[in-house]
Amino acid sequence: MEESRLNLALGVALVATAAAAWNYANTSQRRYPPSPKSDPFIGHLRVLPQSNEHLVYRQMARELKSDVIMLKVPGQSFIILNSARATADLFDKRSKSYSGRPFIPMVMDPSLVDWSRHIGFLPYGERWKRQRQLMNVSFRKGAVHKYWPVQTRYARQAALWILEKPEDFVTALTRMSGATILSCVYGYEVTKPDDELIRAIERAADHLGRAVLPSNFLVNIMPWLNYLPSWLPGMGWRKVVNEWREELRGTIEIPYAYTVQQMAAGTAPPSALNDMLRDAQSVSEKISPEEEDRIMWTAGSLFTAATDSLYPRAYNQTLSTLQVFVLAMTLNQPVQAKIRDEIERVTGGKRLPELSDMEHMPYVRCVMLEVLRWQPVAPIGLPHTCKQDDEYNGYTIPKGSLVIGNIWGINHDESVYDDPESFIPERFMSLSTPEPVSFGFGRRLCPGMHFAHGTLFINMVTLIAVFNIRPIRDENGNEVLPKVEMVQHTLVTNPAPFKCEITPRSEAHKQVLLDVTVNC
Repeated sequence: MEESRLNLALGVALVATAAAAWNYANTSQRRYPPSPKSDPFIGHLRVLPQSNEHLVYRQMARELKSDVIMLKVPGQSFIILNSARATADLFDKRSKSYSGRPFIPMVMDPSLVDWSRHIGFLPYGERWKRQRQLMNVSFRKGAVHKYWPVQTRYARQAALWILEKPEDFVTALTRMSGATILSCVYGYEVTKPDDELIRAIERAADHLGRAVLPSNFLVNIMPWLNYLPSWLPGMGWRKVVNEWREELRGTIEIPYAYTVQQMAAGTAPPSALNDMLRDAQSVSEKISPEEEDRIMWTAGSLFTAATDSLYPRAYNQTLSTLQVFVLAMTLNQPVQAKIRDEIERVTGGKRLPELSDMEHMPYVRCVMLEVLRWQPVAPIGLPHTCKQDDEYNGYTIPKGSLVIGNIWGINHDESVYDDPESFIPERFMSLSTPEPVSFGFGRRLCPGMHFAHGTLFINMVTLIAVFNIRPIRDENGNEVLPKVEMVQHTLVTNPAPFKCEITPRSEAHKQVLLDVTVNC
């Protein structure tokens, strides 16, 4: 008996040793992407950036002389892509292997806050495809023109708010952004500055941004904590989870119910949700509970996600980008003058611009692209996952790796954009200059980018048509130029608070605005 046990133990030891040797031989022959020096046991834990990741990753890529770099911590590999070529090769050409999302317990576990049906967090599969299809119906390039009247109305309303209180232009743009997307998605009209629905959605979105960060909730790192009793010391976070989950449920269900009730009463204005529900009813008189849930979460995703980077709220990209635009105009008076000249050429100076003017204003398009490139408001893309072991340019990318596109690094690549730190819209006059990365990668590319372009365009041209945007002056009459400084808020960055002078170009231009907003 003892001899058989000894033989069994020896056999197990030999098998384990052989397996370990095979694994070592197999992995040691692999060539991984370049990486910084690591520490024993903890790998690159000490060099993982806690802020300004886009700058840290670009510096690492420069030092390692590689656009693809790798960081490892126990149990997880990170692949950082710092060039448009690398993101296109992997996220576009190999999208089947790189369209997944990592599992974040706090956000994706149905027993926790549960954003699991949000399209930004859905795993690549049938439900994701269906919700993506629903989004494309309303927000594809050929369909977004139906939102032009709403986008134009709120852009002019924002200009009116700025006319009344120019120093508070950020608040005006915030109201405009939220009101525009709420009206277009749900047909819901915002009638007061502190609209409760917008405030509720902002709270839920802020909590999402906090929930995805591992440093805020250890359950994202140690999922087993979710199975401990709530009465144990240190489990107070479960109360927060329950509050946030109920808050999210209301955020998704309340505006959905509003549109359904309006449709039943025959008073629903046009909206994306209206279109989705009518299309579903044309296929089947009674919509299945599963399809209704998909439609409800698709509408919620339209409001709370704008890009592959999963912004905390859909209008945050628009809001932050317009803040960047105002900053750029404050610093670049000649660019502002060129925009104004193009507007005057198209409108004759007798009316405000329309969205139908977009195709006739190529310079404004260049300015919009340069705003998106110069200071991207989501500098790092939300991680994709690698479905299986893969090889790229001779490097092994391990299965399960988190693959991240460095949007800021790509948009500031000196080999693509000359003098990338400077604001130069003219660079996009050349057809050989690639457009900046702004709306994600591969199959996760934002379906709302054409809608976003429309909102950005009409707000930019309306502001420049009506106002002069200049630096403030000190007591000696000298211009005080604002600093170009971006502040990070969870998943999004926006310009640090700055001052500028926004005044009507003339009484005539002021009157043109007042005439078209008399019923707003």
